Amino acid sequence: MADEWFQFATADHFWMQWRHCLLVRALRRAGGQIRTTLEIGCGHGVAREMLERDFDFPVDGCDLNRTALEMARPGKGHLFVYNILDQEPSLLGRYDAVFLLDVIEHIDDDVSFLGGLRKLLHSCGVETQAVQSWGMLMVPLLLARKALLGGTKRANAIQTGFVPPNAIARRLLHGMKNVEIALPFKMPFGTSILAWGRLHPQRDV
Repeated sequence: MADEWFQFATADHFWMQWRHCLLVRALRRAGGQIRTTLEIGCGHGVAREMLERDFDFPVDGCDLNRTALEMARPGKGHLFVYNILDQEPSLLGRYDAVFLLDVIEHIDDDVSFLGGLRKLLHSCGVETQAVQSWGMLMVPLLLARKALLGGTKRANAIQTGFVPPNAIARRLLHGMKNVEIALPFKMPFGTSILAWGRLHPQRDV
């Protein structure tokens, strides 16, 4: 991620809170004892902070962006620079849970990735427990914004695209988050997807 992203992706941002609420719900539904965890691509550690705040387990975090890691606050777990393509053997079997958050935007063929997500998880020895869409209430707003902005390139694209422009917009987006989270049914579509599963007993995390 561009370094500019990290100054805007804060724990009080409506989208970060929305994602966290769903992640907490998923962890509680998944059950099981979690003692050690790893967040791959942790950036400046905001998701890690929120998880450690609401659960007893420490969260280790790894990333390739040293600048982001230096921005992270100290936590219960450790932070380290690591490229997952290196496949370090000492990490095998070390963690009870692994988090990969905000990955779709890093994948060139996102449609194929999403279409084959269950198959991909199965090939990794993971039994899918759920694939859940979220952010449905944001769709009309995003479509309207896309129509207004068109295909024009704007300066400060990350700030324009991620930061609510004013206090009214912030309250509206937080309200949308609260309403959707409270709805008693799954979203048929949305702006994001959360998937989770369990490793088959014969496989190591």
